[in-house]
This record gives sequence, C-alpha cells and structure tokens, in this order.
Amino acid sequence: MIHYSNPVAPAGRHFRAKRLSLRSFWHPTELTLLTFGPPSPPIVMLLVACLWGSLDQRCHADVDFFESQVRPLLVKRCYSCHAGAKSGGGLSLETLAGWKKGGESGPAIVPGDPDQSLLVDAINYGSLEMPPADKGGKLPQDEIEILTRWVAIGAPDPRDGDDTLGGMTRTQVQSWWAFQPLPDEADIGEPTALRIDEFLQTEIDNHHLTTSPPADKRTLLRRASYDLTGLPPTAADVDAFIADESPNAFGNVINRLLESQQYGAHWGRHWLDVVRYADTAGENTDRPLPHAWRYRNWVLDAINRDMPYDEFVRRQICGDMIAPGADQQERAEGIIATGYLAIARRFGHDIDKDMHL
Repeated sequence: MIHYSNPVAPAGRHFRAKRLSLRSFWHPTELTLLTFGPPSPPIVMLLVACLWGSLDQRCHADVDFFESQVRPLLVKRCYSCHAGAKSGGGLSLETLAGWKKGGESGPAIVPGDPDQSLLVDAINYGSLEMPPADKGGKLPQDEIEILTRWVAIGAPDPRDGDDTLGGMTRTQVQSWWAFQPLPDEADIGEPTALRIDEFLQTEIDNHHLTTSPPADKRTLLRRASYDLTGLPPTAADVDAFIADESPNAFGNVINRLLESQQYGAHWGRHWLDVVRYADTAGENTDRPLPHAWRYRNWVLDAINRDMPYDEFVRRQICGDMIAPGADQQERAEGIIATGYLAIARRFGHDIDKDMHL
C-alpha cells in the first residue's frame, strides 16, 4: 500500500481518505490518498497514470522473463515427469492451474516466497531431490537461480486456462510428428532416383512393407493428371507422353498440368470447401449472392499464379488494407480477396443491398 498525504490540514478542514485500487494481472495494488478537501483531479489522474504505467511495464518484463528464461527451463528439465499424463506425484508444471493446485505434497509454489516453496526446496536438494539422478541430477546453479528469482517476483505465469488445444496440451501439440523438421538425410542403404523417395522408403522399411513396381507411362500420366487437375488425360496427351523418350518427359507433363487453368479450379475447390463457399446464402430462402463468384475466381486465380500461402491468407484477412498505395486494380482485387470474411450474411447487413463482396 502506498500512502501520499498532506501532513498539515488548514484550520477547519479535515483529512479525507481516497482509496484507489489498481490491479494488473499479477500485482494488485491499493493506493490510498490522504488529502484535505476534494483532491485535484488533474493531479490524481497524473499520479494514477504514472503508477499504472510503471506496473504495466513491470508486468511485461515479468512475462518476458517467464517466456525467455523460465518456460524453456521447465520444458527442458521438468516436463518429462510433470506435464500431460506424466504428472509425477500428482504435480503438473505445464499450466498455471497445475502448480497452484500442486501435487501430493501440496502447492509447489508460494508466489513471492522462495523459502516456503516446495519447488525451490526440491531443486536445491532439500527435503526432496528434483530432478532425480536418473533424470540428469541436480540443476546447474544458474538454472536454480532462474527458478528462484521467478518465484521471488511472484511466479508470473501467463498460462491461464487449461492450456489445451483440441484436447492436447501445448507440449503435446509442439511435439506432434507433423510439426517436427525432417532430418537432413534419410537413413537408408541405397539412394533413390528422387530424394522424397528416400524418406518414403524409410517408412516402408519400418512398417515391413513391399514397394510397388514403377508404374508404366500410361498409368503414371493418368495418376498425375487426376492428382493435379481432377481430370483424365486426353488420348492426345497419352500418345504424346508415350512417344516422348526424353529424360524430362514426365517433368514436362507436370509443368504443363501445373500451368493449366484446371489446376487452380481443382485445388481451389479444396480451399472453398474449407471456407464454406457457396453461390447462395444457404438460409431458408437460399437466395443467390450476386457477387460471390468474384471471390471464387480470385481463389482459383491465386492458386494458378502460385501465390505464396502466407500472402494468400493475409489478403483474405486484410486485403483491403495491405496496399493502400497500389493502383486501382490491385486495391479492387484486395477487396475481393476479403470475400473470405463476407461470403455469408452478417448482422447489420442491409437485405436490399447485396454487397457481400
């Protein structure tokens, strides 16, 4: 509690206490002003603004300290036994709620009091010894100091809530196989013609499967055509590919299919399905949306132009704001791209003005 007071009140006037509660996420603070008469509003406002700004800066610094120093240390040293389904002693250090609840020995941390915190006691090998010898043994002194400092400043932890996504914890999501980088080299005996086949061959061997024989040219062309355009090859395409004996024959086919308009139409359908595109509103009347086709065509054209995925997403979210200095045509395309946000009727829409896009 911080007190500001005027020590001497003028004759006939009395002190008045003005209490203001300033609360940030981790630092609830009560400010009591002892004044005579009504306090000067500008002075109080300035005082509150200064104190709040100071607390806000401190909060940001504490969060930065947790994210840069504490969280990586917890992940590296503690999560193997105290996260997800592996909560040794009933203690989870993966969430704020986890360490507040504690385990079989009670709460692991007393914010602001390292001497009373079981976590600090355990990493110093007091009544408990964590991590145990079979998990790497006692932490280096600098890591002990990081965790001790964290507890001393109040154990700031932005991981409120259950910290789960789709039923998985953050750690489980980050360790999911699809998000792991590929190794630089696949571990196989003999190199293959295409590098991607080296990785496929590794999994084929791991699952004790047998590799199918190479496809003949007619089958290969049919597979590629369906994959890239959703259409079968024409008879002329088949004859031309079979007759082409050059080493780049299949590469030329792939380039031709990627450059065709059907490529964007085929793969654009997948994106349009995800964003639930339709030419009609889909409500009881199922009335048509006169301009919806503009967004559909923009998606197909973006895929055919091989627009980078990050740019593809950005333009659909804020295409009307990305290039304010661009020419009229580019600005118009940016507005059409935001059809992602406007392909359905929204609250406040004027039913007499079909300007969804």
